[in-house]
Amino acid sequence: DLVIINEATAVFDGSTQARVLERVLERCRGCGLIWVLHRADLARRLDRVLVVQHGKIVEQGRVAELDRPGTNFHELAAAA
Repeated sequence: DLVIINEATAVFDGSTQARVLERVLERCRGCGLIWVLHRADLARRLDRVLVVQHGKIVEQGRVAELDRPGTNFHELAAAA
């Protein structure tokens, strides 16, 4: 099974977004999940991240690999 979510939490405040993300992750355990986020810091709960800018993938990998100074992901997550 695959679930695709496109900015479904964009209208919520940060704490509500985090709660929704946690509940969706619980319900989708064992299936694939693609989630388009507008707040990069929420991606820290996901296994793999693709950073897209101007329609192109500029970074991809695990959060631990991307969340370091000098990466696009790190800058986006810090700005959230």
